[in-house]
Amino acid sequence: MSSSCNNSTSDEDHQLSVIDARKQRRMISNRESARRSRMRKQKQLDELWLQVVRLRTENRELIDKLNGVLERHELILQENNQLREEATSLHQTLQGLQVSNAFGVLNDTEEAPTKCR
Repeated sequence: MSSSCNNSTSDEDHQLSVIDARKQRRMISNRESARRSRMRKQKQLDELWLQVVRLRTENRELIDKLNGVLERHELILQENNQLREEATSLHQTLQGLQVSNAFGVLNDTEEAPTKCR
């Protein structure tokens, strides 16, 4: 019986050894997987930071562009107002000239028959 007991203990030791080796390989594999996962995560984080920097720069450029457009828009509005005022003034001057010219024509027509008689 003792040899069968010895055999059984040897088999158990061998099984434990195999199980320990599997656990060891699994632990090493898990550590390597975790390391790769951390590296992927760090790479993603680095890429996101680069994207943040790029987007902030682009945003700043767009804001500067927008401010330039708004300044030009304001200048154009001022110029349009000046041109409208000038057009109104010229229109009034033209109407005044037409009215005085019409009076002159009327005066000329009133005087013309008397001159012809």
